[in-house]
Amino acid sequence: MTGIDDILPPADGPDGSDGSPDRRSRRAGRDGRDGRAERDASRTPRPLWKRKRLWIPVGVLGVVVIGTAVSAALILPRVDTVQSELRDALPLSDQVQTALLAGDIDTAKAGAAELRDHTAKAAEAADDGVLGAYEWIPFVGPNLHAARVLAATSDRLATDVVTPATEVSLSAFTPVLGRIDLDGIRSLGQTVQTASDGLAGARAELETIDRDSLWAQVADDVDLMDDTLTSTEETAGTFREVTGVLPDLLGADGARNYLLMFQNNAEVRSTGGNPAALVLLTVEDGTVRIAKQASSNDFPRNVRQGDVPDETVRLIEPRSDRFEQNITMFPDFPTSGALAKSYWEANIGDRVDGVLSFDPIALSYLLEATGPITLATGDELNAENAVPTLLGAVYSQYPDYLAQDRYFASAASTIFAKLVTDTPPVVPLVTAIDRAIDEKRLLLWSTVPEEQTLIEGGPLSGALPDDNSDATAIGLYFNDIGSGSKMSYYLRSGSRVQAETCGDTTTYTVSVDMTSIAPADAATSLPRYVTGLDGTAKGRQFDDLLVYGPVGSTVTGWKTDADLTTEEARGTDMGRGMIRIRTELAPQDTKTVDVTFTMPASDAQGPLEVRHTPLVRPLESEITQVPCSTGG
Repeated sequence: MTGIDDILPPADGPDGSDGSPDRRSRRAGRDGRDGRAERDASRTPRPLWKRKRLWIPVGVLGVVVIGTAVSAALILPRVDTVQSELRDALPLSDQVQTALLAGDIDTAKAGAAELRDHTAKAAEAADDGVLGAYEWIPFVGPNLHAARVLAATSDRLATDVVTPATEVSLSAFTPVLGRIDLDGIRSLGQTVQTASDGLAGARAELETIDRDSLWAQVADDVDLMDDTLTSTEETAGTFREVTGVLPDLLGADGARNYLLMFQNNAEVRSTGGNPAALVLLTVEDGTVRIAKQASSNDFPRNVRQGDVPDETVRLIEPRSDRFEQNITMFPDFPTSGALAKSYWEANIGDRVDGVLSFDPIALSYLLEATGPITLATGDELNAENAVPTLLGAVYSQYPDYLAQDRYFASAASTIFAKLVTDTPPVVPLVTAIDRAIDEKRLLLWSTVPEEQTLIEGGPLSGALPDDNSDATAIGLYFNDIGSGSKMSYYLRSGSRVQAETCGDTTTYTVSVDMTSIAPADAATSLPRYVTGLDGTAKGRQFDDLLVYGPVGSTVTGWKTDADLTTEEARGTDMGRGMIRIRTELAPQDTKTVDVTFTMPASDAQGPLEVRHTPLVRPLESEITQVPCSTGG
């Protein structure tokens, strides 16, 4: 058994002697004869516990170990509190948002209060000075700082953004007894501004984090907060801009006239369909009323209107600016809006301050929110029968085209009368409008530059992007070219886009499929007004396909294995290479057209996407990036 004697040297010296002076003297003489090396070799090592050179680093290490233990005891509980409180807070944010959209303000406020309780505890645990005191430590410090900032940012969002948002009611946007409360919208704007200020502060805090020094888990949390801030900033920015201009749009400073354009997809046009039915809405101090109605028969025919450039008219269709029914042939809705204004003011007489467009499919979405409507004819329209009735059955029920126009105008005016006089549930209404906007079935153009600037670039604009920075957009548009038929109801289309970059050139190959799903005996089984004007092949579809490449592209070729397909025009429109190809589809027929574009390759382009005419049936697009086939 090891004892103290096994560690300490014996009391009578290393050689067993008694250590007396005589013996030490004789030992010294012997040492002189044997030399330093022998003396050093015979010396017994000092015990480890007596060595100073050991205890200096051990002492330092001990301090570090003890300090680390103390630090961990201080830090870990706080970090754990931050994590657990923020984890509990996360689902509450979604609950508050859901309650707000549902108009359940009480539930939203209760959720916001609980959310603030959690974020306040997280912020308190993170900001009592302890985590901040250790932020100087390499590797660990930046992560402690990130945890502290995440807690503070979450608390700021709960206090300055979520809580004020519970005072917001989307009902401010819905009319009551024909009037929208402009004071409510202004108050909403002030609330949104308060939230925006809070977001700016949260963003400034988040930017203090050194992301290059973060552990993976912490980096993920910071990225999540960044994404949350970005999304919320975008939403707040949109609300801030909308609430800023909406009072003026709704006639706060005087009456506004808006031309409501009802596009009929059964006679396809680039932005929807034939705009044969028009309604003038007058808005003053938030009150909306229907002022006048008109149809294409109220305008002169084959008379050039507006100031569309000659080259644009040539590329789109030579008659595109000569008939009111053709003003939506342009893929650019601001051009169509300006033409509609010109037609109305020159022939009807009222000033037009803006143009709002929607189609029967968008109408069906609105009917899901409002419930059914009864037209002047006594017919009932609901979400299920609106599309087949307005785009099909009406032509059998009302063979006279003037009666058809009155029917469409009645549908448009009745739904808007219901919207402004009743108060439909907010969530279904917002959902319906959002869906219509997303599908480009609801479009808006304003004559006021500040308002049009707000609209531009958004889904309401009905325009292709001015450049490729945010999106590299391909455009696919269809125009019935004068058969007078309503056969576009039976048009189904899809596309495939392939991008290939070789060296400094990118090639886009756009393949468009067009199918007529009309019955094989359409020429005889469908009403005359559906199958087309006299002198045309009944039951067939005669359409121009307009294909646009990205900004800066050039059409380099096209091909098809189908007959009755011809090139009508090609060139550059809106800075994009484009081509117009005329097609003829028999019932149950399918045609495919391939168009090729080239342009300089660039890393600064946004994602590739397809913009297209809102048809009766969805147009599905498949987009692929392929490697260079030549190995370049």
